Amino acid sequence: MEKNYDHIEGPLQNKVSDETDIMYTYEMQLHPSKVKSLVIDDENLSFFLSISQEKQHILIDHTTFYVKDIRDQKNTHFNTIVFNLNELPLVTTELSRVVMERYFEQKLLSYAFIQYIGKSLGFHQRCPFVSGHEIFIPEKGSTNDSTSWYAAHHILEGVLVKKTNQTVALVRNHYELLLNISIKSFNEQIERATILSYFQQIIISRLVSCYDDTAAYRHDNVLNIVEVRLKRQSFIQMSCPLKKLYHFVQNYRISETLEKIFGEKNPYIEEAREDLLKGYIKDKPSK
Repeated sequence: MEKNYDHIEGPLQNKVSDETDIMYTYEMQLHPSKVKSLVIDDENLSFFLSISQEKQHILIDHTTFYVKDIRDQKNTHFNTIVFNLNELPLVTTELSRVVMERYFEQKLLSYAFIQYIGKSLGFHQRCPFVSGHEIFIPEKGSTNDSTSWYAAHHILEGVLVKKTNQTVALVRNHYELLLNISIKSFNEQIERATILSYFQQIIISRLVSCYDDTAAYRHDNVLNIVEVRLKRQSFIQMSCPLKKLYHFVQNYRISETLEKIFGEKNPYIEEAREDLLKGYIKDKPSK
């Protein structure tokens, strides 16, 4: 590139013009740098609170990846902070339980119904909420109290923190969540969410097959941790009509009701169960 000295006035201009033209070259080296993940934990919470937007009421959606209960934080009067992809965090004085209940009310299946299905599959505590592609999992039991919820549909992997026996959840867009649960507990919850997701897919596929419609499944470019497990699991597709699924849930409901009334070890439970099931014998599918 030729350097221009036309703007120079006086003796220096004459001196430069008499010299041979000087050529200048520039070299530039680009060094690749790793994108640092944005870690969400209690140590960085004050930073996230400083950039958060206050809301009186929060309605989360599929872009939400973490609803954190912060009632134990002394440096803020807020009770909940919500993290969404590509947006600043939101804070509110509402309890996380209220925020999640508002979200559940917008869905076709209530959380109470999902919990009921979970109990029939043996999930009596910390049941994940699975609604199609969206999966929210409570960090702790949330029956009568607030807790934090993480979105499994945005989590790609879970990593053990050996020093503290905690779990780091790797989230889309280079976020990291430090969860106060062990990697064993994390994997158990993901497995429960996978089973519930698979159970819903069976029901949906059976319902859709009754009509001329086709089920369309939504996937991101990178599969989340539940989708990866569904893909690699070698599930056996057995003949499972809707009637059989209905009877499975119905039998569990009857058994649960009888145990509440008579007690788990009452010797007359089996006899009462048979009497109640007599009305379903005609429609009972063959094994």
